[in-house]
Amino acid sequence: LAGDLAAARAALDAAPVALRGDPDVAVRQAQIDFRAGRIDEAERAFGALRDRLTELPTAVQAQALMGLGAVAVRHNDFPAAERRYAEALAALGTNADAELSGNGYTGRGVARAALGRYDEALADFGRARVALERAGDQPGAASVDTNRALLESNRRRWRDATQAFDRAIAVFERYDVRDNLAASLHGKTIAQLALLELDAALADSARAWQLASELENPVLVDAIRHSRIRALMATGQLNAATALLDGDNTAHHTDASDPSELRVRLLLARGDVTAALAGARRHVQEHPGN
Repeated sequence: LAGDLAAARAALDAAPVALRGDPDVAVRQAQIDFRAGRIDEAERAFGALRDRLTELPTAVQAQALMGLGAVAVRHNDFPAAERRYAEALAALGTNADAELSGNGYTGRGVARAALGRYDEALADFGRARVALERAGDQPGAASVDTNRALLESNRRRWRDATQAFDRAIAVFERYDVRDNLAASLHGKTIAQLALLELDAALADSARAWQLASELENPVLVDAIRHSRIRALMATGQLNAATALLDGDNTAHHTDASDPSELRVRLLLARGDVTAALAGARRHVQEHPGN
């Protein structure tokens, strides 16, 4: 799970039939589905575990609740996510496993940051880092840095964001956690574009896009593609940006402004104001309020 979903899946597939119904195996399978972007499958599996929660060991209870919290984050239901992570932390209690506790605080911090409660989010991230470092989970601690960077990006504190992304990237490179490395490079690209560090954005987006070919999660691949297109546009490489956008045939996009908003920007960059205006009008009709 730390860096190779295919190997994790193979390990579960090799488990004896008698273990397939074991709650520990079930929660791991759900975590693999989530990391691979199969959100509906993960939600059903975590939900099935929640339905028999009191029968389960404490660690599995907490992981199932955190899984539902992560699903709620993906659905942008941040109040529900906060509740699920709080329930997981309550299930763990005062003598909690440090790694699980750290993951719970990280998730609750993500939800609170999305709700604009930055001080509470930062407090949770601080608790998470202490717990994960105590557990010796360096990739987990790096995930705290990634989420701290996203919080700073939301506050438009781009320099603080890039520094936090850099800390996370160094650890994910060391441990070869490719999906989290790609996600951090994507986030850093957005921050660099805001800082007008265009050459750096181009380089990091290229690294992220190269990693994307190895990723299973279509939502993450989608996001990386779009930040790469933005970097190409910002550096005047309009033909390359158009080619990458035209190859974007995924069914799900992480942001309602993509890809139609990117196409409008490309048309403007090419000087085709009439087509850009028509595209902008279509976008407003299709995505009211965005």
